[in-house]
Amino acid sequence: MGAPINDRLGIVQRLLETAPDNVVRDLDTALRADTSAPLAPVRAMVRAEMSDRQVRDVVLAPVAPLCSPRADGFKQTMFPVGALSRAWRALRELDPKTVNVVVSNLTLTAEEPACDDLCKAAAAAIRDGHPAMQGLIRYLEDFQPGAAKLFATYLDLAPLARTAIKRLPSWLRNSSEENAASVRLLFKDADAITDDASPHVLEILLAQIAEPWRVLRIISAVTKRGGDRYLSSSELAEFCERVLNDIDRRVNLLRLFDLEGGVEAAQTAYNALAVALSAIAEFEECLDLNKEGPWGQRIIKMKGALSNLTEGYLKKSPKIVDAALPMQQVRIGGMKLRMEPCLEGTPDPRLVRRAMASLSFFERSRATASQGGYGSMRGKVGEEITHRLDSYVEDVLAMIHGGEFDSLDNAMAYIEVVADMIGLAQDEKSAQIVRRRAASAAEPRATA
Repeated sequence: MGAPINDRLGIVQRLLETAPDNVVRDLDTALRADTSAPLAPVRAMVRAEMSDRQVRDVVLAPVAPLCSPRADGFKQTMFPVGALSRAWRALRELDPKTVNVVVSNLTLTAEEPACDDLCKAAAAAIRDGHPAMQGLIRYLEDFQPGAAKLFATYLDLAPLARTAIKRLPSWLRNSSEENAASVRLLFKDADAITDDASPHVLEILLAQIAEPWRVLRIISAVTKRGGDRYLSSSELAEFCERVLNDIDRRVNLLRLFDLEGGVEAAQTAYNALAVALSAIAEFEECLDLNKEGPWGQRIIKMKGALSNLTEGYLKKSPKIVDAALPMQQVRIGGMKLRMEPCLEGTPDPRLVRRAMASLSFFERSRATASQGGYGSMRGKVGEEITHRLDSYVEDVLAMIHGGEFDSLDNAMAYIEVVADMIGLAQDEKSAQIVRRRAASAAEPRATA
């Protein structure tokens, strides 16, 4: 005999409380598509859980990003994913009245009443070892010794950070003296709350920044564009080192670019290049770098590595394209020889994939050619590729018009390949013109 319905719903509720956010979201989506009556109680539970977590994320907003890894792989202070849910459940037990008021107000008005009070109360309860917080404390300490005390420190700073997060977009967008003064005041106020607050405040702000290298703008404001010799021995040095290490990681990603991976690999390689160049530019703009300083030297080396790797890939591109568009020698009366497209078989998928990857990287690199210092070389490579592709098109079209082929399908397959290449090397309009010309040339042959 099955368990009573209330018992089964209780099991579902306990599972929901411990499920990751993405699981609850997926379940909510699936249940919204199923309107059957038997699942109505479960749908209601899931929606209530979703609503509760939305409130939780508002109350604990300053620390929430620290409980999940960054999608871009950039290093940050991390607490285990389950810390938020456990902290919220502990707050419900610690101060249910305030939590209920906050839930009601946030649900109705989307405001944030008493959120800061809850964060401060949670911090104090963690430090005092309050029974309501024991589960959270054990969970954090199992993750890493000292994590509970650190989590409490971030909760102490949450009220100040909540205000700072609202102003963060303006601080990152406009480095005016007024904004810089506001940033410095934030860090001064943080130091009045807890010792060694600056790195913790910066950690909270970093977790809110989509492009992590822009944290250097905050550091620049705090230190009045400090130099690398000074900053490298300061409490903010770790953040600058993280940016440098991330640039190194991007350089290695670019170095690992494998043409066999096709256009997806080209996109990954170019993204690594673009991000690295942006981070380097930010470093040079925000900090006073010395060519002989600890970071100035690293920046110079990384810029050289990016330029050399990129130029190396671009220089190889014409030969890679040639390999995908085979040619053969033909005799034209007597001893005279000339080269023409070899249309005996179909295009080699592997060689075409490599060529498309190379051309995709070539096309994407346009956006950073000037910044990366390889614009002139890229221009010469582009001219060579364009000449090669245009000549190949004219040769194949001439062969189609003259009936000089074993298979029209093979000839059209090569035309399609070269049109795709032209779409990357030049533009899609030029590629469409090639396709239309080929179709026009092939029509009489196809109906003959």
